[in-house]
Amino acid sequence: FKREINVLNDFSNTNGIVSIIAGGIFEGKAAIFTPLYDRSLLDFIRFGNNLTLKERLSVTLQWLEGLDHLSEKGIHGDLSPKNLVIKKGIEIKAVIID
Repeated sequence: FKREINVLNDFSNTNGIVSIIAGGIFEGKAAIFTPLYDRSLLDFIRFGNNLTLKERLSVTLQWLEGLDHLSEKGIHGDLSPKNLVIKKGIEIKAVIID
């Protein structure tokens, strides 16, 4: 758990990787607090995709950038559709969360 917090802190403000707001022991349980995201890639697969082609390309490039940063450090996570998340706003944001 501490290693994961340290890794996330090392990658704070890195495109394609979730940023950490806080982490520690809360009410006796380990917890990491991150920004809220709308949906996972798994949700988009299961419930439909309302992303434009431009947004799909942006999301893919952001995730690839995150993977590139992780691989440079020799780190790989549990990469699956549920661990790739998207937030739509003025700009679309996509990050790896695990």
